Amino acid sequence: MGGYYLCYRLKIYGVELPGGMQDYWTVEAQRMLHVPASLGDDQAAMIEPLAVATHDVRRAEVKSGDSVLVLGGGPIGALIAMVSRHRGARVIVSEVNPYRIELLRGLGLEVIGMDADPVRFVNEWTEGQGVDVAFEVTGHPAAARVMTETVRVWGTVSIVAIHSEPTPVNLYPMFAREVTMHGSRLYNREDWEEAIRLAASGAVTLSPLVSRKIPLEGLQEGMEEALRGGPVMKVLVDLTA
Repeated sequence: MGGYYLCYRLKIYGVELPGGMQDYWTVEAQRMLHVPASLGDDQAAMIEPLAVATHDVRRAEVKSGDSVLVLGGGPIGALIAMVSRHRGARVIVSEVNPYRIELLRGLGLEVIGMDADPVRFVNEWTEGQGVDVAFEVTGHPAAARVMTETVRVWGTVSIVAIHSEPTPVNLYPMFAREVTMHGSRLYNREDWEEAIRLAASGAVTLSPLVSRKIPLEGLQEGMEEALRGGPVMKVLVDLTA
């Protein structure tokens, strides 16, 4: 069907297979993508998560004039918000981490914090209609419970986060408003190419998302820091340090 990135036998290095932190890779030349000289190494390292975001936004068919809710303002959520904004949508991000809230606002994004009810806010923000698209990027059961209540008639819910356990979802709005829900995983070459264009043109800002860089020896500490969700967005491993 052309969904090679969804192959039932797909095995990803660093996820299903060991080897995500190898010193060297053997890659077919046809799989390579040119990174413009205008992008530094730190920005180039952020192209992969940006490709996730361009894929998510493309699958959700976000267009100019849409209202978009992003549940979760981590690296992927922030990038989804910026790609949606570039497409002409008005965007709100729901996030509870104070560090990330300030970072997101510094990127010019509108953010609601943990003291705000996303459903109530959306109702006021859209005059009771609901958003055109809601992205679930938290992986948290609380977000999954309310996501279907935030979208309009014929709206779209995009599941981006990984929910490792079965999670309760309010299905009544799915029926009552004929809502569409889909999953969004990984990317294809088209998404990578768009990500590079957006980064190179400055349409999406990547540098502020890099919280810190660590040497390879500090990998365990860096992973733990990122997973704790404290004052951190994206941690890069500097193999030249």
